[in-house]
Amino acid sequence: MPSKGSGDKGKAPKSRGNAGSSGVKEIPSKIGGNVTSEDFFKGLREFTAKILDNPDSALAKHMNAVGKTVFPNEPPLDRLVADTYFQQCSDTCKLLQTPEGRNSIFNDPVSLETMNTNIESFLKSGNVFGKKESFLPEKVVQDVYENCVKVLGEDGAETLRAMHNYAKHCAANGNLPKAEIWFKKCYGRRKFVLGPQHEHTLTTLHALAQAYEAQEKYSKAEQTYLQLVKIKKLSLGVDDAETLKAMSELAMLYKKQDKYGEAETLFSEILEGRKIKMGNDLATVDVMFQLAVVKYRNGKAKDAERLHVEVLEEKRKLLSPDDPSILHSMDELGKVYNNLGKYKDAEKIILKVLEELQKSEGPDSPNVIRVGVSLGSVYYNHLKYDLALPLMQKGYEHHKNKLGLYTTDVCLLANNLAMLYRCLDRYSEARALWEEILQVERKFFGEKQYHTLKTIYDLGDLHYSNGYFAEAAVLFEEYLSKKKTDVANADDPDTIASIRSKLKRCQSVMARKK
Repeated sequence: MPSKGSGDKGKAPKSRGNAGSSGVKEIPSKIGGNVTSEDFFKGLREFTAKILDNPDSALAKHMNAVGKTVFPNEPPLDRLVADTYFQQCSDTCKLLQTPEGRNSIFNDPVSLETMNTNIESFLKSGNVFGKKESFLPEKVVQDVYENCVKVLGEDGAETLRAMHNYAKHCAANGNLPKAEIWFKKCYGRRKFVLGPQHEHTLTTLHALAQAYEAQEKYSKAEQTYLQLVKIKKLSLGVDDAETLKAMSELAMLYKKQDKYGEAETLFSEILEGRKIKMGNDLATVDVMFQLAVVKYRNGKAKDAERLHVEVLEEKRKLLSPDDPSILHSMDELGKVYNNLGKYKDAEKIILKVLEELQKSEGPDSPNVIRVGVSLGSVYYNHLKYDLALPLMQKGYEHHKNKLGLYTTDVCLLANNLAMLYRCLDRYSEARALWEEILQVERKFFGEKQYHTLKTIYDLGDLHYSNGYFAEAAVLFEEYLSKKKTDVANADDPDTIASIRSKLKRCQSVMARKK
């Protein structure tokens, strides 16, 4: 299906074949009047539906989607351009109805290039990774690739482009393992034919990294992003926008894996490069925000506070007062205040965020619940347990229902809620929740993972404080035995000494009972 760019602007292309009159109705190829985007796409869907006798056909939806990538929604379309594209779509639809017409498209180099362009346009409409469906039929994409091989050869530029499109289409349909295989093939061929530094080779390498990441193959994704960054630094320079973009994606991957040291180092490098090249534009401020977040998670709350204050000042200069990004920054700054013991400041700023979100989104929106958890944490640290409880309970139930209990974030929320139950002397509820969390953490995160070990200790300490010394002793012994082989996460020696002292007391009490 020819695209806007396939012919001279304003000239309707000549049809490459004749659909004849066998079952295909003649549909007017022009739209009259003052053409708007809405009129154009409505007409496009209508004539496609009549030709294919199916208003919900995949091809009709594909043509509509491609059209939206070719033309802006506003202002009104140039009538001649709209008529040209409309004619192109009409001709292509008619050709696809007959074997002769299909052959005229799939055996012609110019038509194959045009089909590639339109498929590419369709797949550029958003981040395809993680989607579950695509309106573009797989057979169309596959046919284009196979006919490119036949007509143009395995290593032709359009063939490699079609291969990349096919891999991306697999990703759009949720078939990430298949997408990974085809991206690997395409990268290998493009690297051989075009060279490792060619922009198309790097495009496929980038897509392969995204495919790994979407499948949570983080080690492979990390190595691929590192390779991409290295090549872009050499070919484009350290401060090039494309290099900085690749570095940002790698830094976000580090953050996703809780590798806050690596993320901090990389975000710092990106920020320095962006400030020199682009100044404090919105993208630079976003990098500064990410750096503040990872510094906070890396235990550098004072540095995070300074950066969050600067981010908030810059966002207020660049954005409208009611922009959601400003509220997000205020929430993060409130968390830092909470960590630093500035509870009044934290409560004030987070309450403001919560009030604004409740006005704009309602009382039960995900953002309201998320910020409610932040406020609950402030109340908890400020010993306002009764105020904290409903906020923490609501946040835990929401996230558990949405994500299940099998994520680190949900387990952390559950741990905090269990600790709150303990502070309120609700022993049975704290015990039940910690036991549930521990079972999940052992299975999904491993026996020696930091959060698993913390839950083992917290549950043991709950038993200990309530006089259940036998249960406490079992958990304390497990904690200490695993810590010996987990030096990287070793606690402060005073804490280890305290646990040993509690274990000794448990053993003493148990011995007397015998």
